[in-house]
Amino acid sequence: MRSITFALLLIFSCLMLRAQTQSPPQIQPSPSLKETIKWIQEKVQTNGGYKMHVDKLLNQTHDWVEFASKYTGVGSDDSGCEVDGTEVVSVKSSFGSDNWTFRQTIFLSHIRPISVKAHWWDFHLTNESSKADYTYSPSGYYILTADSVEKDSSVMNVVGDDRSNVGGDAALFRFTELNTANRVATALNHAVELCKADAKPEPF
Repeated sequence: MRSITFALLLIFSCLMLRAQTQSPPQIQPSPSLKETIKWIQEKVQTNGGYKMHVDKLLNQTHDWVEFASKYTGVGSDDSGCEVDGTEVVSVKSSFGSDNWTFRQTIFLSHIRPISVKAHWWDFHLTNESSKADYTYSPSGYYILTADSVEKDSSVMNVVGDDRSNVGGDAALFRFTELNTANRVATALNHAVELCKADAKPEPF
């Protein structure tokens, strides 16, 4: 009986010693700014953009328009804190076809931390009185927006065609899927934090 008790105590002591000597679980480091921008680039170019069909029925006349947008050339400057990209919107309609191009630069250092969010944006026309004559399929898409750190600072600059033609002027990026939009928003917020950390003055 005494030998059994001793054996149990020995086993228990060995287990306790093993538990104390095991290394604690390794904490995975958060992605670097370069890794974050690369991930954003891949997601936006693969899953960014939207498609929409618009029908207009007025006075027995049926007109239609199809929009399809995609992003190309998404990347950043050397600092990683200015994200560039081009949104190309292909437009086909009962009148013909066209392409609209918007070259945009997002200034991560101008964005308030944890302010990038995804919102559902309903596509609409400037002319309020004609809304009833149009049907949209789908009715909108998800856009990413952000608040600026300073009242007069802009979080983004866009050059190219008139962006009011497609609406959502404040959109950093556009998506058809909410899950992807939220993941890219999280990545942009992380990149903003990294840019803020790099911008801090040296203590000495």
